Amino acid sequence: DVAINNTSKSIDQIINISLSTVKSSDLVEALNKKKIYLSTKSACSNVEALSKAVMQIYNDELRAENSIRISISYVTTTSELNKFKKIFHECYTKLGGK
Repeated sequence: DVAINNTSKSIDQIINISLSTVKSSDLVEALNKKKIYLSTKSACSNVEALSKAVMQIYNDELRAENSIRISISYVTTTSELNKFKKIFHECYTKLGGK
C-alpha cells in the first residue's frame, strides 16, 4: 500500500512515497495535526496536478496523484525517525491504510 518512488538519481535527503489506499492529502493533513509537516507530490508539482516526476518515472496516475515528499537532514535523529514512523503508521491505519 506504500511504494517508495526512488531511482539511482534520487536525492538521499528526500524520500518520495506513493499511497494506494489513502489519499496523500488526507494523510498529510492528519500528520499536520500531529505537528509533522510533509508535502504532497514532488517539489515542482502543482498541488492540483499529478507529480510530474513520479509520472515520468512510473507512468502511473494513481502513484503520481498520491505521492508524499518526506525531507530529512543531517540533524534528523534516530529518535525523530522512530517517532515519525509510529505516528505515520497510526495516522495511515486510521485512514484505512493496511
